[in-house]
Amino acid sequence: MVVTSVPENPNVTWRPSKTLPSKLKLWKRKVVQDPICEFCAAQTEDLVHALWDCPSIQSAWVNEEWLSPIRDHRATEFIDLWTRVAGLSHPKMEVFSTMCWVIWQRRNKIRVNKTVEKVENIGSFARGYLEEFSQSQNFNPTVPKQPPQPAVRWKKPSQCLFKVNYDGAIFQNSDEAGLGVVIRDMTGQAIATLSQKIKYPHSVEATEALAARRVV
Repeated sequence: MVVTSVPENPNVTWRPSKTLPSKLKLWKRKVVQDPICEFCAAQTEDLVHALWDCPSIQSAWVNEEWLSPIRDHRATEFIDLWTRVAGLSHPKMEVFSTMCWVIWQRRNKIRVNKTVEKVENIGSFARGYLEEFSQSQNFNPTVPKQPPQPAVRWKKPSQCLFKVNYDGAIFQNSDEAGLGVVIRDMTGQAIATLSQKIKYPHSVEATEALAARRVV
């Protein structure tokens, strides 16, 4: 199962929650046969392990010397780790949360044999992402005012069914677009999500069509 969570706005810090399906959570729900991490093959994969403790990602965190005091304290729950990070400056919190997002996305890409960033480059990749987002916020093209749209409420699917929502986003400064898909069950819980960055197809309609295509 591939699940990613995309921070639409890195300044609104991406905070991993208990709803993210670690192998431990999936094992408890009898979705997988064991809770052991596929990347180190040695420890149970809970959220702390997947994003922080796994030996396979240590070269990413070791490069961030400003996190040394936090690494000295063992975190059993992600909220413990998050509480310590919350005491840092806001820019450092943004880097930490974006690195967590990159690590989570990277794990999912590896599971489907996609090309990923080297572990030691995760920090610089996260900073580049934040810089790109900051630049995009300064780009304010003149857009004709549109009449307000009526509010649309998301409705849960019927019993034993799943509901798929998809969307496309455009990054004009980098001539790229992003595709996003979320699948929820009848309780409203996210079962799977996907995000993908592509070359901008030069129209909003084409971007939306490609997002719909990724659904199927």
